Amino acid sequence: MLMGVNPLCTEVYIKARCFKGCAVGSAPNASPRFQQYHLPTSIQQIPSGTQPRETSANNDYFSLLHDGMLHAHSRHRHTQTSSGVCLADTSQRWAQLIDINPEIDLSSAATNLANQGRVQIHDFVSAESANALHGLLQQHDSWYLSYNEGPDNFETKEAEFAALTMEQKHRFTAGVYRRARSGFQYLFKQYYISQAVASGEDQGHPMHAVHEWVTGEDFLGPMRHLTGRDDIRTSDSYASLYGPGHFLTRHDDRHPTHQRIAAWVLSMTPEWDENWGGHLAFYDDAGNVVDAFKPTFNTLNVFTVPQQHAVQLVTPFAGAPRTSYLGWLLA
Repeated sequence: MLMGVNPLCTEVYIKARCFKGCAVGSAPNASPRFQQYHLPTSIQQIPSGTQPRETSANNDYFSLLHDGMLHAHSRHRHTQTSSGVCLADTSQRWAQLIDINPEIDLSSAATNLANQGRVQIHDFVSAESANALHGLLQQHDSWYLSYNEGPDNFETKEAEFAALTMEQKHRFTAGVYRRARSGFQYLFKQYYISQAVASGEDQGHPMHAVHEWVTGEDFLGPMRHLTGRDDIRTSDSYASLYGPGHFLTRHDDRHPTHQRIAAWVLSMTPEWDENWGGHLAFYDDAGNVVDAFKPTFNTLNVFTVPQQHAVQLVTPFAGAPRTSYLGWLLA
């Protein structure tokens, strides 16, 4: 929602949810999110009439980012996936439909995780489960644009951001990229599933089935086997969507109040070209990329925490969104 514009400064207030001191992480003590009118410094500090210092080519890139991908999908909840499962079902029913592929070799994967600190498990859930989960991502209509300013995380509804003018969107994005040059920064879309469940948002939403699944023994039991950690007690859950221009710079996933044992990412991105970016990249102490996982379909990526990693920038010519479910295994 565009709350007001100062004619001298173009101070645009965007309605946002804020996690104080919790950039890229769960809110401490799972407290409900609150709403405030946030003044992005990237907009506040640019006088009216001043154009971003980026080139015209980059301005075209911003146009692609915000106009091309903001509404890239037609989403309707109450339809059916290719497997014929109705998306209006309750989350509990959906959770019962998610099953891990019985043919995967968890013991071999556990050995790789112990030796390397990260592992990929292809075809992690059954084909029917994968199609249903992917359908939920395609038809989801409650995405938030997630970004940070220093240690604070903000979420803005797509509609709130869409209400800005193109110039204001350019300024906002230019500020995000400027901060990314010298510090930790991210920009992508997400739906914080476990927090929505905890705060009673969107009750009965079929995507909440992911929370039911990852907090149950059908998921936690195999994760204890995979990690060798019997002290895993639960997991949180998110859905994420990276479009052109979205990224997450290098960090190690440590959290001030949560004991994260490992991170998991269930990649749900079919037909991704490696030239489109978006790789989950891992770094050594010198900043060299020592491994990188390409976005793919129905692949579980697990890595121990702390570990330096990033999601590389999705290119402006990417032909599809990078979608996944993710969370942290918590002691």
